[in-house]
Amino acid sequence: MKDILVVGSATYDIFLSSPLFKATSDPHFKDNPAFPTGTAECFAFGGKISVDSLHAESGGGATNAAVTFARHGLTTSCLAPVGSDLFATLIETELKKEGITTVFDRQPKFPTGYSTILLSKDGERTILTYRGAGDSFSNSLLNNKNFSASWLYLVSGHLLLPTIKKIFSLAHTRKIKIAMNPSLHHLSLGPVSLAPFLKHLSVLVLNREEGSVLTGHPYADKERILSSLRSLTPALILLTDGPAGATVLSGQTSFSAKPFKEKELLDRTGAGDAFGSGFVASLITAEKKLKKKFSLFDEKIQREALRFALANSTSVVEHIGAKPGILTYAQFTRQKRFKKNII
Repeated sequence: MKDILVVGSATYDIFLSSPLFKATSDPHFKDNPAFPTGTAECFAFGGKISVDSLHAESGGGATNAAVTFARHGLTTSCLAPVGSDLFATLIETELKKEGITTVFDRQPKFPTGYSTILLSKDGERTILTYRGAGDSFSNSLLNNKNFSASWLYLVSGHLLLPTIKKIFSLAHTRKIKIAMNPSLHHLSLGPVSLAPFLKHLSVLVLNREEGSVLTGHPYADKERILSSLRSLTPALILLTDGPAGATVLSGQTSFSAKPFKEKELLDRTGAGDAFGSGFVASLITAEKKLKKKFSLFDEKIQREALRFALANSTSVVEHIGAKPGILTYAQFTRQKRFKKNII
């Protein structure tokens, strides 16, 4: 039995950076849903753009999270839909080098998911994504053999609801603890549609925007978002909030922490994956160490988990790509900057 099974997307990512990628604002962007931040990344139309650097690696929420768990010393398997192509082989090879057991749903009708990430000089990025095979699983892979783990980490992406229902049913039957990082695609369905899933979670990982969408409260009203989340699930809740850090909701108690300062911000890709999976990895490690004395709602355990999550995401944004900066537990303990109590 593995410590954790990670289920979700696997993609192949190409990172391109150039000083000719410019961030620009325009009155036409205001209140335009296609430009939610009011800013666009622009470059010359019809021109040939010189690129300073190119970086290629596996991506997708499931593979990114799986590497965090593996580098934390946990036995890890990754279940993801891919195509029958070279990209799938490259992704599988990368994960096996990390000691991760791969269970890939190779679909001959669709190519593996693919992304091109355009990086600006300040670390912000625009992601061009082709989902390909990443939206569905063959039911034959959703079975007891593949769901042999103590924990499940689900990155829901655009998976079909019947697929998610099958995943939860398998986990519930086998008494597997479920941690979930749901996508906006699913959160927009609302709490009533998601209630059957929310009630079975051990850990729920959201960012503030996602919390706003799920609860229906304005993004600016953080306290109402937090209050409503408590009523929607019995899970331990981790709500991230960008530069403001993160908040842990544990029953009727909560605490927050500021992020660590990065040495250099190169690329935000994968920071959310590193944060959520880092938090859960630390919880699982504590459970293995403490065994029957472990409690998911032990604040000391939660605070240490949050410290590692913050460190892991900080390290990731200091590198190009979602995986190069993911910390091993030894790297985390050796770096003095991550020993400071920021909570």
